Amino acid sequence: MSRHTIECFSARFQLVIGWDRPLGSFFAQVEDLELSDEDDDRIVVWVGASFAEIPTPEALQPHIAQYAIISDEMVARLRADRAATLDKRDTQLHLMMRRTTERNETESEGR
Repeated sequence: MSRHTIECFSARFQLVIGWDRPLGSFFAQVEDLELSDEDDDRIVVWVGASFAEIPTPEALQPHIAQYAIISDEMVARLRADRAATLDKRDTQLHLMMRRTTERNETESEGR
C-alpha cells in the first residue's frame, strides 16, 4: 500500500491518497482536523475502500475536488505505486479479506 499526504486548500483538512494493492483500488481520505479524534464525522471523505472501487488516480479527483487538486506529478507517482505491485500475489489473508469484503458488499446491496 502506498500513502501520500496532499496539501488541501484549507489547513483545516488533511488529505491522504494512495494505492491499495489487495483491494485493487486507489483511495482517498479527507480528515477534518478541527474535530476531535473521537468524532465520527472527522473523516469527511473516504473512497477506495471497496474492491476495485477507484481504478485510476484521475477517478479520485471528483471525490476530493472541494479539498485539493491532485497534481500531474502525484498522478504519475500513484501510477508508479500501482505498477510496482503488479507482480505481487495475494496472500491467503488477502484472499480471505477480499471474499469477506465482497460478501459484505453483496449483503449490503440486497438490503
